[in-house]
Amino acid sequence: MAEKPFREIYSRDVIAKAEISSRTFYHYYSNKNEVLDDTEDELIQGLKKAMESDRKDIRKLDHLATNEEIIENFEIAFRETVDYWILNRTTFLTLLSENGDIGFLKKIYDATEKEFLVRTRITYGSDKKIKENKNFSFKVAIKNYVSSIIWTISYLLQYGDKLSPLEMRKIIGKIHVNSPVKLIQDQFK
Repeated sequence: MAEKPFREIYSRDVIAKAEISSRTFYHYYSNKNEVLDDTEDELIQGLKKAMESDRKDIRKLDHLATNEEIIENFEIAFRETVDYWILNRTTFLTLLSENGDIGFLKKIYDATEKEFLVRTRITYGSDKKIKENKNFSFKVAIKNYVSSIIWTISYLLQYGDKLSPLEMRKIIGKIHVNSPVKLIQDQFK
């Protein structure tokens, strides 16, 4: 998929690239779509595991987090998640490219949104109810926030060889507590 769109790739191309026999391929898979699904599902499971592992570093707060606390939280509680994205950089970037699979983005989005809601409940206490079903603005904010996290990480992966994982986490934290206007204005100071 690095060279051409998935829709233009045939099972025989996968077989040739993997340097396996047709018999071996068809023993495990019926077609190229099953290979893609298995690859994506494996990545999503690994991403979920990394996000769940990072939960141990989330601090419970009895107040709304300040910008500084949010940035600090990104530095600490996204360590394994960012490391996982970096470890699988090439595959993530390929699947998210124009040659990739838009369905993969949906899988990442769903896993990340679910994790965001879990982390919000942990941070602010599970006894406090989030009025997500009654508040349209909250739903829109979540959609925007989660999309922003995914695209920020995806963009940073393109420059990952120039940034340390800690620098990436700090950038992600700053992007999420500041408006785009503020970030642009800061460039001119």
